[in-house]
Amino acid sequence: MKTSRSSSCKERNVCVLTGTRSEYGLLRSLIRNILQHPNLNLQLAVTGMHLHREFGNTIQNIRNDGFPVACKIRMYKTARDSREELPESLSRAVRSLGKWIMDNESDFIVVLGDRLEALAGALAGLTANVAIVHLHGGEIAPGDMDDRIRYSISSLASVHCVSTRDARRRLIRTGEPAERIFVVGATGMDEIYEFRKGVSPETKSEVRTQLGIPSSEPMLIVLIIPQVWGRGRNIAE
Repeated sequence: MKTSRSSSCKERNVCVLTGTRSEYGLLRSLIRNILQHPNLNLQLAVTGMHLHREFGNTIQNIRNDGFPVACKIRMYKTARDSREELPESLSRAVRSLGKWIMDNESDFIVVLGDRLEALAGALAGLTANVAIVHLHGGEIAPGDMDDRIRYSISSLASVHCVSTRDARRRLIRTGEPAERIFVVGATGMDEIYEFRKGVSPETKSEVRTQLGIPSSEPMLIVLIIPQVWGRGRNIAE
């Protein structure tokens, strides 16, 4: 699918890359706003786990949300995420995506987080001379590869949209120009706010009843995401 652009039009082509269901949820409000902006043309590139039946074929979730998919990049040959396959998977995505954003005159490529799909997008943008916008840089996620990938992407990025002031300070300490780092908050909060609008008082009361929490007591949800220290060792150990 090729996106043409009139010379008299001031639209900017913005390629947003998504590779997983979890990261897509964080990008959804941004995708929606780009799609609605009069001076921006959304180019939604889908890759990674979205295209595998073993992971739910979640490209269909994107289509169900009404977002047009501009291109599909087959990154992983199989659903196995083994170390032996990662170099080939990365090179395949960089080659295909780099060609696509050049052919379709992308002005920006937007990537989020610290996964290999985001690194592929950043490398494609670098080699195609397309400005890279990195979301959620400057954060800390101890693990085997996460932080190294995240800060590698940040070093390639032209613009940084970070979630906290601490993240901004970390990027400045790595040498990134302060004027290119913007504290925009966590994009996932947009989805939470939208969800809260649709929650009725009756639903809240029902949840409290099921959990045995009195209405006078506050509620706090704690999410724990397993991380990996080195090969095969869980952070909980």
